Amino acid sequence: ITSQNSKGPSRDWLKFIKSSSAKAKIKQFYKNELKEDNIRVGQAKLEDEAKKKGYALSDLLTEESFKRISDRFSFTAPEEMYAAVGYGSLTVNQ
Repeated sequence: ITSQNSKGPSRDWLKFIKSSSAKAKIKQFYKNELKEDNIRVGQAKLEDEAKKKGYALSDLLTEESFKRISDRFSFTAPEEMYAAVGYGSLTVNQ
């Protein structure tokens, strides 16, 4: 059930839904429809974590370090990594 102001299903629904296909569809919605939001959220999470450790994200995410990350997780651009962190499929500690 959604309201007119709602962009789609609530993430809270994932706690209550039993059907794996329904869960997959909700996850797919958040992955695709809200990609720009996920990029912003993921980048903010990574920046906050870097700041806690006394660094700027730009200092840590060099071309060489992104190459190592992309080899491990198959990202083609930093935005894909940010989206994965924002979506929750990748944590800032990974």
